[in-house]
Amino acid sequence: MNVAASFEKAGANALILFNRLFEPDIDVETLTKKAGYRPSESGDSLVALRWIGLLAKRSKADLVGSTGVSSGKDIARLILAGANSVQAVSALLKNHGAAVQKMLANSTPGMTEHKFANLAASAASWRVPRTATPGPTTAASTSRPSSGLTK
Repeated sequence: MNVAASFEKAGANALILFNRLFEPDIDVETLTKKAGYRPSESGDSLVALRWIGLLAKRSKADLVGSTGVSSGKDIARLILAGANSVQAVSALLKNHGAAVQKMLANSTPGMTEHKFANLAASAASWRVPRTATPGPTTAASTSRPSSGLTK
């Protein structure tokens, strides 16, 4: 959290959490270098989800969820945690432009059931307001309830 605060102090107005590093590999049988890019999957978004949830209360910067955005549900989870936007690079590389409409259509699961007009309205209804003076950094003050979302 100190790193995010130092970026903001230096003038950053957005933080991307997290991009994956390109990790090269070596094929020991052919003794050749291999490109290490492995597209991300839904489960890869858990680190970004956690840090966005932690920073959403403390940061004035826009938060962008990245890595592991493969479905509409991934978009919804990151937005509900506090992301202002998401990047879905792996999904676009794997499925091309066709992925966008499908992901957007599936990003609002249960919104009608919960009587929300859209995902932004649902996120705004329960997200903790951002503040310049956060409380103590403890596990209890930085985690969300695990038993469900409440308005």
